[in-house]
Amino acid sequence: MEEFRARVHSNLPKALFYLGLFFFIAGFFGRTYGFIAAVTGSAFNFYYEKKLTIPEILLLVCGQILACAAACIASLNVVLRVILNACFPFLWTCLHSSPFNSTGYYVGVIAFAYVQLISFQPEDIPHILWILTCTSAILIIVLWTIRVCGKKAADYSTVRKGLQELSQRIRAGRTGRETQRRLLDIEQDLYRKAYTGHNFISISRGSQDAYYAFALMFQRAAYYFTAEAPERAESDETTAGLSAGFADFLETAADRMNTENNGELTEKAEALLKKARSCSGQFGSFYRNFLRLFIMALKKMEASPDQKEHFHLYRYFYDLIHHMELNAFGARFALRLSLVLTICFFVMHVAGSEHVYWLPLNAFVLMRPSYEESMRRVKNRLLGSIAGCVTAYLASMVLVDIRGAYVYFSVMIILCYLSPPGSRIQAFFVTNCAVLMASLALGGRPAAEYRLFYLAIAAALVAVTNYCFFSSTRRKKLEFELKELFRMQRSYIRILEISLQRRTSLTVLRKTLINFHLLLYNTRQDLKSFCPEPQMEKWEQFFLRLWRMVAETEQMIVYVHGAEFTEEEKKAACSFAGRMYETLKQKRLCPDIRQQLPELSQKTIFADLAKRYYENAVWILNAIPRLRQTTGKEK
Repeated sequence: MEEFRARVHSNLPKALFYLGLFFFIAGFFGRTYGFIAAVTGSAFNFYYEKKLTIPEILLLVCGQILACAAACIASLNVVLRVILNACFPFLWTCLHSSPFNSTGYYVGVIAFAYVQLISFQPEDIPHILWILTCTSAILIIVLWTIRVCGKKAADYSTVRKGLQELSQRIRAGRTGRETQRRLLDIEQDLYRKAYTGHNFISISRGSQDAYYAFALMFQRAAYYFTAEAPERAESDETTAGLSAGFADFLETAADRMNTENNGELTEKAEALLKKARSCSGQFGSFYRNFLRLFIMALKKMEASPDQKEHFHLYRYFYDLIHHMELNAFGARFALRLSLVLTICFFVMHVAGSEHVYWLPLNAFVLMRPSYEESMRRVKNRLLGSIAGCVTAYLASMVLVDIRGAYVYFSVMIILCYLSPPGSRIQAFFVTNCAVLMASLALGGRPAAEYRLFYLAIAAALVAVTNYCFFSSTRRKKLEFELKELFRMQRSYIRILEISLQRRTSLTVLRKTLINFHLLLYNTRQDLKSFCPEPQMEKWEQFFLRLWRMVAETEQMIVYVHGAEFTEEEKKAACSFAGRMYETLKQKRLCPDIRQQLPELSQKTIFADLAKRYYENAVWILNAIPRLRQTTGKEK
């Protein structure tokens, strides 16, 4: 019941917005252009809860108009239709989707696809663009109104609960797997909130900067509590006093931290930091690092939520090139999507049948990034459509009056939006809407056979394409994710090597760190589908070691930015980073890496982190051959 109430609260405004647009277009421009309501409605569905700024809303609308203009050009002749359907979906998907936002393509591609479903002549293109401009103006007004009336502060409840739990663990002076898991979950949640996406619309804001600082803070805590050293905090009176004061401060901060003025808490943290100058060992290092990050996070909380980080276009296109590699999971889906749409719209152009538009319409809905998800949708769509066609056929015999048909259509649309996405019940309601309106367009003649005929062709096309062309099963996705985790490790150690030679931007560090943690979470979840339960514990140790290596690299990079190295020390550190890069690339230990470690002994913190990194890398490389045998068939 709670889930249904949440769905009503979230999806009812989407249904009402779509219905308002549909009746606006039908009343002023004609029911022929009803697909434009779905175009603008999809943009509202995806972004109405994100509280976009005016520039972001305008950027979204410009993207919609660009996609619709491309669709209009594609409809001019068969050559343009083939070329644009082969290129536009692929480029748009790579531009807007990522492993952590697999549906980022949807809003633009649905605009491109749905406008091509409208039957029009070249002289009607200005009219279509005018309709889209009117609906876009409505979208701008509604999104802006929601932003102004629905402003709310960033949610830091996860941070507060984490600080309270951390305070209790420090007082208790002990830890366990449950504490480790809880801290890692908090860190993961904060990295997800700090993620800005791979597109032009999601740009880092002040609240996301704060989430990132808090995530780093809990990373330090998790690293301290997952350390394998037998001693954690020394038992002398100075350290015991610091621990008690630290725990009290965390509990106070959890209650008093706010987004307006954290001056008192910042002063208290700085005072505690001064007391820790004489504290050594693991606790002293954790204590100082944690407080420095906490001070930074408190200041970030006070920043304006709309304060944006400068957008680096060259970094975006560097990521884009990586996403477009043929072995990348997103690029393979983009290629399949382009292939299916090209075939469907070519058939639509050649056939010229009045209702052949159902072929590309169904094919687009059935195409999903994952092979398994596409097949699930094919099954649900077929079963739901059969039931929906029967119901719509009976309804068309009763609802001869247009007003009654519109009431029935409205009820079905609302129920469709309230249904679980991709489910049979949603397919049932969608089919009711589509077949009823098509029957009315045919003067009351049944349209169910058209729906089922083209749905069957679309399902067969999607199934064959998913299986035979650029297949992306969950197992292939898992293999890609594991390779990507190693690539990110190499990128991270390369950033360390570059940082030793010249000062680098910590923005790159931030993006790599967030992407790694999100990918690590996705990989763990996907692996559970294949790995037997007894073997999953070994993989959890593998992922923990990978996580520790990233935490160690991040701390070494930050240390390099604040410490002075002699030429000998810098040379030894660069040599260590370079050899570790080659080790990770070849998945084979270079025999003389350990010889570099004694040369770093003057930089105690850096040398200690480098030693731990090396030991974790050795464990990882030795574990890989054993772990490859532990995954079985998908559950």
